Amino acid sequence: MRTLLAVRGVGNLGKTSTIKKFYQLLMEAYPRALVQEISVGIDITVIITIDKVKIGIESQGDPTDRLGTSLRLFVQAGCKVIVCATRTRGKTVK
Repeated sequence: MRTLLAVRGVGNLGKTSTIKKFYQLLMEAYPRALVQEISVGIDITVIITIDKVKIGIESQGDPTDRLGTSLRLFVQAGCKVIVCATRTRGKTVK
């Protein structure tokens, strides 16, 4: 079973900042975690492994961007927890 945590809101509300802060706090709490950085910049796509539990994190939630690709990647990688951004309606919600 997987758990999906979606940070939901309209554009420019702070979803990316919140997800990046979550990533930062997770890394501070688990400095020995294994990290696979897929994309790191303004937005991040990473997979973190903590005690054999994989967590996929995607901060980009715009409808025309990479969210769908990242979600498929996280499922294929066996992530048990996925944290992502989503808008309040439209394609990213679906």
